[in-house]
Amino acid sequence: MNTPKLPKNQSVGWWKTFGLGLVLLGLTVYLYLDMTRIEAMGGTYRVRGFTGFLYAIGGKWGSVLAFGLMGLAMLYLGIQELREKRP
Repeated sequence: MNTPKLPKNQSVGWWKTFGLGLVLLGLTVYLYLDMTRIEAMGGTYRVRGFTGFLYAIGGKWGSVLAFGLMGLAMLYLGIQELREKRP
């Protein structure tokens, strides 16, 4: 199966990368607030999926930091794509 490839001088779109960064940063804030609320309630709560994996490794701050860094990286890449487009 052949997958279409972008020409070398064409990018995905800086706004898509930048937008994904904003979404990830919003998710980071949500995760922090939600995990803080859950930890304050006490008891046992199971976190699943990729977030659960990050939580098992680094706790609340590890998972929040990972999503925050991904968001910042996407923002940076979007800005770099925009700079490359400008003459």
